[in-house]
Amino acid sequence: MPIWSSIPHVIAKANIIKIHNKSISHAAKAHAMIMLLHSLDDHINDGQIAPDHLTILIRSQAWKIFCETISELCSLMHDDSDIVNTLIDNYYASIFPPKAPKDIEEYLNLFKMQMSTGLIVPLLIARFVGGTNLEQRVRALIESFGVAWRILDDIQDMEYDLDRGCTSAVTLSFFKEGMSMLSETIDVENTNINGKTVMSLNNKQIQLLRSSKYYDDIISKLKDRMITELNTSIQLANDVGLNGLSKELRELRIPLI
Repeated sequence: MPIWSSIPHVIAKANIIKIHNKSISHAAKAHAMIMLLHSLDDHINDGQIAPDHLTILIRSQAWKIFCETISELCSLMHDDSDIVNTLIDNYYASIFPPKAPKDIEEYLNLFKMQMSTGLIVPLLIARFVGGTNLEQRVRALIESFGVAWRILDDIQDMEYDLDRGCTSAVTLSFFKEGMSMLSETIDVENTNINGKTVMSLNNKQIQLLRSSKYYDDIISKLKDRMITELNTSIQLANDVGLNGLSKELRELRIPLI
């Protein structure tokens, strides 16, 4: 929700500066295209969506609409689009990093870059409304929310990631801290995926892991990290007077608490 709702909340903060309906329309269209592209690229890359002719055409058209619309938005807001270019560069640099993250902090920092394109419109609006200070606060609060979302998604995808040997907040936590403690009951397999040797577990081993006390400890620590990140987002939203956004973030925190 904050990835979308941060935009109208920031727009509502524009008491002195007038944001015209045309700018709001461009902002909505550009953001819709970039969020479509983020999801589409992800699913094409992991094989969940086939890269057939129609899919590639949709992707190309979405980029075309985004580029045209974001250019219009920057023009209306008298912005030189440095935010746009920098965040797109960060996004593509993060997809194939020079080295795999060695721990959870590197992994989560990398994800902040991977969600960069979703920041483009919120940060353009924030800079226009409140200058660099508001832009920086909005970026920090969305990134903290993004970290919490990434951890939750990794917990939900745990069995798939462990079976495939994929890097995630959960697998990094297990393989770095816990696998030696479980080595007597679980034999970690080495699997070659895309030319890289990774550790993976089969379904039986995953169930053994889930039944262990160590699993509960890992999930509990990750849940605490999610709450910490959401608390950071809430505080940042309060600091800049985005009270409606703060309320939404508090509601997202309720199930974790």
